[in-house]
Order: sequence, then C-alpha cells, then structure tokens
Amino acid sequence: MEGMIKIWTSPEPYQVELAKQKLEENGIEAFIINKLETITHAMGEVELYVGEEKVSAAEDILHLFHAENTEE
Repeated sequence: MEGMIKIWTSPEPYQVELAKQKLEENGIEAFIINKLETITHAMGEVELYVGEEKVSAAEDILHLFHAENTEE
C-alpha cells in the first residue's frame, strides 16, 4: 500500500467503518485492513488508511467526528 498512511486503529470494526464512511462523505478515499484474529476477534485491530496527501484533512474530519460522537 505505497503512499497510504495509517491514520486510525480500533478493535471495533464498526467504529472504523463509520469513520471510513465519514471520510468518504467528505471526498477522501479510505481503505480498511482488518487484522483481527478471525475466529474470536479477541486479538488485533482494524486499521484505517488514507493517501499521503489527504492525511491532514482526514485527521481534521476524524477529530470532529469523534468529538461529535463522544459528547454527552
């Protein structure tokens, strides 16, 4: 995955998928690599990658996304 930078990881696949959707809604292509152990999902993480040139914008979007989803 030359030119791709890992910007976020989580043990929860649904969280990474939601983050990927948010990036794509904002015009940033993103890719997921699932490194969870396949039977129990007890070990490993799911990783989210974007192109090198989009890292800063993606991080800004994810920062706002996480802030919106953790407010109480």
